[in-house]
Amino acid sequence: MEFFIEARDAPGNASRLPDTPSVDDPDRSTFVYQVDGSALRGAIPSYRLVLTRAVRQELAARSQTSNLLLPITVVVDDDEVRHRAWLRQRGCLCSRGLIQPPIWRLKVGAEDPLEGPGGLGGREEINLDNQHADPTNLRDRITYHLMRRLGSVPYADSRYVRVYRNGVFDKVYEDVDKVDLDYVEASFADSSGPLFKVDGWFEFPTPASATCGSRGP
Repeated sequence: MEFFIEARDAPGNASRLPDTPSVDDPDRSTFVYQVDGSALRGAIPSYRLVLTRAVRQELAARSQTSNLLLPITVVVDDDEVRHRAWLRQRGCLCSRGLIQPPIWRLKVGAEDPLEGPGGLGGREEINLDNQHADPTNLRDRITYHLMRRLGSVPYADSRYVRVYRNGVFDKVYEDVDKVDLDYVEASFADSSGPLFKVDGWFEFPTPASATCGSRGP
């Protein structure tokens, strides 16, 4: 269900939430709400992603190279509702659209207009990785555990989460910290200098073709 809240005082002054248009959220004209009994509280937290039909159609139709965040609602277990949230696919450009369920970048507002201050554990952006190349879902977790045990090696914090889209269970994902300026400032005494990212390589010899992959040492 899509909804908005409008209030009007005695002199006739009106205010609407969400604002239309809003400078910081121009693509959201309504909030979204869904009732379902699919996500139950358990040892693994549940993230319910609620997407409008328009957002689902946009994700299916647009270019796989698009990094534009689209408005959604996120429900964490039964405790936290984030109406001001955004979603996009992430990962290697040649695998977007092929990996199912997708790998996601999830962003939430630092302060929700209906729920107040919050975020996902104080974080505004996270990665939802489905570990498609590792059916055990253990390799990353073991790596982060070993780095944590070493003590002096920065690592991305992570946890398992059950992800639902519009009431339908996708799979158990990893909620992984996004490596950005906030991460660097929290992990290093000196946050200045370049931040390098290891990724695949991409070749576009003609407008109609593309090749991507990775090379070992």
